[in-house]
Amino acid sequence: MIKPAIHKIILALCFLTLLSCGKDKEKDTSPAVETKTGAATAFPNVKQEAAAYDFSKFEISKGKLGPVKLGMSMSQADALLTDFTKEEADAYDYGFDGGGTSYVYSYNGKKVLALIADRNKGMLICIVAIDKNLTTSKGLHPGMTVQDLFPLYPNVKVHLNAIMQWENITDDVNGYTIVFTTDDKNRVGMYKNAETPSLPKRLDIKSNWITIAKPVVKNDCSILHDGVFKYKDSDGADVTVKINGDSWTEEHKGGKYITLGKLKWKSNCEYDNMLLMSSLPNFKLPPGTVMNVTVDQVKDFDIYFTATAEGKSYHGKMTKV
Repeated sequence: MIKPAIHKIILALCFLTLLSCGKDKEKDTSPAVETKTGAATAFPNVKQEAAAYDFSKFEISKGKLGPVKLGMSMSQADALLTDFTKEEADAYDYGFDGGGTSYVYSYNGKKVLALIADRNKGMLICIVAIDKNLTTSKGLHPGMTVQDLFPLYPNVKVHLNAIMQWENITDDVNGYTIVFTTDDKNRVGMYKNAETPSLPKRLDIKSNWITIAKPVVKNDCSILHDGVFKYKDSDGADVTVKINGDSWTEEHKGGKYITLGKLKWKSNCEYDNMLLMSSLPNFKLPPGTVMNVTVDQVKDFDIYFTATAEGKSYHGKMTKV
């Protein structure tokens, strides 16, 4: 017969053993998986993170961000962006000073992209790539430093945005603008004026976003530098223009009247034409008058221009013959 004191000790030991086994079971709550050998291995009970978003579906390219394209309506864009939350912001936040709204799309509380539409037609005119995981096929993405950009743009220059006081690096061929929201205390470049770009001085500054807009079509004004052209005078009659180097000759009324000028090219698409003489009757401009001419568009053999003299401007068209 077990004495009462010994009996109590045995019961206490059994109780402690059961309690210990219960705690071990509580600890082992992680899933068990079967290995190739058939043995079960318990993984630590670690909280699993949500799967990362597949940003490869939204590659940056000319005129679009994945399936989202310039020129589509906002409703069409929204149908492609159902994975994101949408909120409105001022278009000025992204450098558009004409008013209007930008629509910002976020994923898990982080801004990914923004869209800006034409206020009248509602069509997309600009896409803003914000998240650094949005890239081009060549690796361009938001958040790159100026140094990072050199392999993609070896001869890069940076421009000062006179309105926003930010800085931009532009890719006119693809319609990209790489934006640095800097200020006077933290500049990438050094500027003599807002019109003249600068070589980069600070290479460690990171870009904030990349805007995707319609590519800039540069006019090939070389056809204007030499040759024979025609335009219509106020009576609708043809005027023949002959350009040879810096020499400008106009023949009116089949050569009955002549106007001579001397050209000074300011750029490939802009020149000053100083009047030397004109035999046109009642011609009002005196010799020495300088007319500034800027080419607005070259379309095939048609040259559209804006001419300014004595504070007055007009638009015209010449055709190369």
